[in-house]
This record gives sequence, structure tokens and C-alpha cells, in this order.
Amino acid sequence: MKAYKLFEIPVYNYSKEKHLEMWSKAKKKFFDKLTNKNATQSEKNDSFLKCYKYQSLWDYNKLVGIIQIKYKNGDLIFELYKHVGKVFYNKINKMRFEKNGGTNLRITIKNKSKDEIIKLIQDKFKYIQDNFFKKYNYLDLEAFNNIVANLNFEAFLYKISKK
Repeated sequence: MKAYKLFEIPVYNYSKEKHLEMWSKAKKKFFDKLTNKNATQSEKNDSFLKCYKYQSLWDYNKLVGIIQIKYKNGDLIFELYKHVGKVFYNKINKMRFEKNGGTNLRITIKNKSKDEIIKLIQDKFKYIQDNFFKKYNYLDLEAFNNIVANLNFEAFLYKISKK
């Protein structure tokens, strides 16, 4: 049986709150260094955005990895892809990811309840966060959690295995 890709979880450099906090500090520092101290707040903001066009926006936060969750023969397989090299905000399409494997990235979900499966998945995400990414990296699990909360695993995986 081939492996079926179920989810892709993006891993960002920072959480949204940390990212915005960091750029708020950078903006204050930038304003303090402006040579024209008589500039209005609007002029200061315009200058900041001209210098840091995309970096300060959450939408352009660095993507540092991807976690793919696949299903094969009653197991969920977690495949990690980590970014290689530096990220340049204006060259997002040139990002390269390398597979970062591990032998402990598989969980068996046959004959387990939905709550047990969700707990195993959450434990695996914690393990991945602690062992494969930096502590400040952010696994964006919002969409995954929204889907899983309303998903009937047994029926879903049964249909996949019958393909």
C-alpha cells in the first residue's frame, strides 16, 4: 500500500506574537535612530516600511520547515523537511527543504479511539518541536486542530485504505 499524505504543517521561525513583538522593538529602535527627529508619526512609519517592506509583516514570516503526516498500513508517518540555507524575503520561491528523517517518527493508530489518536499526535508534535526545531520555532497547528476536532478518524482512514 502506498503512503497517503494527509496533512502538511508549516513551521515558522517565530509565533505571530513573538514576530510582532520583535518587529515592534525594531521599529522603536529605527525611530530612535532617525536623523529627522521632527518627522511625523506617518513619515516615520513610511520610512520604516520602505526599509523593511516585507520583513515586519506576519504574512512573510520565515518558513523554516514542513511536517508532512502520511498514512500507511495503520501507521501515521511524520516526515520532517527543514529549510536549507538563508531565507531572503523577496526570494520566497527559491527556498529549498531537505528531508530530516528519524526512526522514531511513526505512530501506530490501528484499533485506537479518536482521543487516543489525537493524544499520540500531540505527543509526537511535542517530541518533534523539542528535538528537531529550535525552541522559538512555531508549529502552525491551527488548521490541523480545526480539522481533527471534527474528523471521524475511523471512517476517514477506512476510506483511504480501500483506495
